[in-house]
Order: sequence, then structure tokens, then C-alpha cells
Amino acid sequence: MTDPISLHNDTSLLDVFLKTIPHGIQENDLEGKITYINKASHQIFGYSPSELEGMYIWDLQPTEEQKQSLKSYFTNIIKNQPDPIPYLAKNHRRDGSIVEVRVDWNYKRDTQGQLTGFISVITDISEKTSLEHDHLFHLEILQNIGEGVCLFQASSGEMIYTNPKFDEMFGYSTGELVGKPVFVLNTRNDKSIKTIAKEVFAAIKQCGTWNGEVHHQRKDGSTFWSNTTVSSFEHQKLGSIVISIHQDITEKKHAEEIRRRSEKKYRDLF
Repeated sequence: MTDPISLHNDTSLLDVFLKTIPHGIQENDLEGKITYINKASHQIFGYSPSELEGMYIWDLQPTEEQKQSLKSYFTNIIKNQPDPIPYLAKNHRRDGSIVEVRVDWNYKRDTQGQLTGFISVITDISEKTSLEHDHLFHLEILQNIGEGVCLFQASSGEMIYTNPKFDEMFGYSTGELVGKPVFVLNTRNDKSIKTIAKEVFAAIKQCGTWNGEVHHQRKDGSTFWSNTTVSSFEHQKLGSIVISIHQDITEKKHAEEIRRRSEKKYRDLF
């Protein structure tokens, strides 16, 4: 029977693993000097192996203040040896650019259990952080846009997001509409809700979007008109999602009605 492959007793396999893993692997001694670093670490920081080995871990900090802060943290964990907690850091690459990393670390001990250094797994999170920043920026736009925005599932009509303007427009508190069917927002006029929905989805399927005037009902029972634009997109987890953007045009509709009545009255006189 063939022995199972083990990284513990197969040094050649371990070497291949350390060279191919996409995370940086770093060892440093009790002085903070880097004693080992793998290929991914060179790629993350842009230094050659000979440059990184022998540097101190705080040499990669972009400012003197951050260097001193890491030195103090390093001294503290050697002295008190708290449970390892991952941390986020901004390091500088060889070209001077900044890379954001997550550092998962642990103690390195000899056979007697004496502390001899540290080993860290370094993950480049720059792209993830950038995406998170973009997400927060887009969310901030939605939170402050002048139009009401609502997202709901195409299959069930259940609302999954409404922005503050939408909540205000319909007279609901923040988050109160989430989980409710979108049809509670529509009044029954000359067209049934199902007929309107059928028209909307047919237009989206054919043209990608639908635009029209919709008569809505607020939480308190009062009604208003909105100019509504509806489109849809596929979410990898939630499936087909419909996004509707609403602009209150009640005053405009009232003005049009007054003008229509005035014109009719004028025509009736002659």
C-alpha cells in the first residue's frame, strides 16, 4: 500500500507548494529580520529574493510613524505572546506604490516550545479593497440620489432594497418595505396590476427597459404619480433582479390637468 502524500515528510513537495501557493509566506526571527520569503511574496512586494531576505518587517512600512508602530507591536507580542490575531496593513512595493495586505501570523517554536520567530501568510487584498471602495461609493450614490430606487426579485416581486428617497416618497421608514411585494405600492386604476406587470416585462425583454407614468399608493393611503423607469439584471446569487427608478411627477400631473380643464372650458365657450 502506497503511503499517503504528506507535506510534513516530503520536502520536495513542500518546496513546490511554497513556490506555487498564491499567498506570500514569510518567516522572521525575534529581531524582526526576514529569514525566508516565497515566490508569491516577491510578486506582492516587487523585490527580488536577495533584497527581501535580511530586511526587517517594518522596512516595508510606508512611513516612519508606521514603522515605529509595528516595532512596538512586535515587541509587545514577543513579551506577552497573546493569541495571534490577523491584521491589515499597507506596505510599500519596491516601485514605491502601496499594496494593501492581510497578515495571518503565528509563533514559531523549537522542540522545547521556546519562541524562535514568526511565520506569516500574506494575502494581497488591494483589488478586494478597491472593489469594496467602489461598492461603498456606489452605495453612497444610491443613498443620496434624488430619485427613488427600488430593487426586487423578478420571480416573486419581493423588494430587497429601497433607498432613502424611495422610502420617503412612499411614506415608509427605512427598511420597512424590504421583504414586501412590490405590488403593494400600486393603486388599481383602469389597468390591473398583472396587466401593467405584463407590459413592463414584455418591454424589458424586447428593449431592455420600460418607462412610463405609474399611479402609486403611499403607506397612509394617499396617492401620487411617478415617472418610472424599469430594467433588470442577472445577479449571480439572487437570479433576475428588477431595478425601478421613480421620480415624483404629481405636481406636473396636476398642472397638466388644470391646463387641460382650462383649454376645455375655453373651447366650450366658443
